[in-house]
Amino acid sequence: MNYFLRRKIFKHAIQSYKMSLSVDNKKIEKKTSLTLMLTYSCSLLMFLFALFCFYIIDIRGIIFKALITFSLLNMFNFFLFFRHKNLVILYNIFSVLIFILSFLICLYSGGINSRFTMFIVLLIFAGYFSNSFYGKLWLIIAPFSVIILYIIGLLNNKTNIIPHEISSSYNLFISLIIILVSGLVGGLMNKNHQKLFEKKKVIEKQNILLEKQKEELIKVNREKTAMLKAVQNRVKKSLKVVQSLLKRDSTGIDDDKVLEAVEEAQKRVLYMAIFHEKIFQPGKETQMNIKEVIDLIISDLKGAYAKGNKIIFNVDVKDVDIEMKTMVPLGLVVNELITNSLKYAFKNQDRGEIKVQIKATDNKCYEMIVGDNGIGRKENNKNTGIGTKLIEIFTKQLNGSLERLDQSGTVYKLVFNTID
Repeated sequence: MNYFLRRKIFKHAIQSYKMSLSVDNKKIEKKTSLTLMLTYSCSLLMFLFALFCFYIIDIRGIIFKALITFSLLNMFNFFLFFRHKNLVILYNIFSVLIFILSFLICLYSGGINSRFTMFIVLLIFAGYFSNSFYGKLWLIIAPFSVIILYIIGLLNNKTNIIPHEISSSYNLFISLIIILVSGLVGGLMNKNHQKLFEKKKVIEKQNILLEKQKEELIKVNREKTAMLKAVQNRVKKSLKVVQSLLKRDSTGIDDDKVLEAVEEAQKRVLYMAIFHEKIFQPGKETQMNIKEVIDLIISDLKGAYAKGNKIIFNVDVKDVDIEMKTMVPLGLVVNELITNSLKYAFKNQDRGEIKVQIKATDNKCYEMIVGDNGIGRKENNKNTGIGTKLIEIFTKQLNGSLERLDQSGTVYKLVFNTID
């Protein structure tokens, strides 16, 4: 899978992630509104229950005070949320208040036999609605609370301050409150479950869509790869045909200079074919490492021109991947410049140095220095050979500019841009 295919799949994955975030945001907003509704409803129900105890069944002691205190504090907690906007703080304060209220009312209305113990049980469900940590926490606290109420009931059997004659009315009102609160908690859990189910459906659809897109991209990539290989084979065959024609035509040439020029053209065509074959490897259809290509060129040219000579190559090239459209003309320019240095710079010399430096100057702009410390070339010696023409052609392809630097030997600077 090449670079562009991975890039497209990654782009689609990001879009899928953003869609899932949108679903999560909607879920959070719904969860917040439902939690606020539960908090407000509990405050209102406990306040009504406090009035019922005070005016209807004449309970005005600790139970009435606990109910009123809870209603006021929880209502304050409700309004405080709109200032801090933190759902966890809202839930934690509400849970602690409802637990203290439930424990006190159970303690003074029959202990373990009080119907208010159901509120302690409901805290577990409310905890799991928030997250698994709070659910597990209340699952630990609730049994201990019930055990403590049981032990207190054994040690003191006078914990029930509810008169027997009004216990039925008291229990009826508690039962109604428990049913209403259970309905709210159940509604919250059902909404949460529905949202999770909807989110799962959305993710499944996204996964199916991504899989289809991935298959389509792989199919397109295979087609492009097959097409590119076909083009590569045609180029390779065409270069071989050109080389064969030059070789055939050279047999009838008597002029040594013309023959030398034709043979030089054969070598260049042969090198283009070899270079083209080596760099177009499977899995590298779009990009190549620039240092690997330069090392490949130097290795081939050393074997062809520098046998027996102690020529040192000073290479300063970073491990950077660039597009094949840029790499091909750049590699051919490097080949021509190094070839000229190996052929002409060290005549009657067995030692020398050739340097190749490439550095990035901008986002898509590079600067390359290729030169030698040989005998140099005279200014009035204008080279109009095939190599020079090829360098000019490939420089134009790179949208670049080539200039000779005023240094010892022969040194060129090429400034070029990567081809999109």
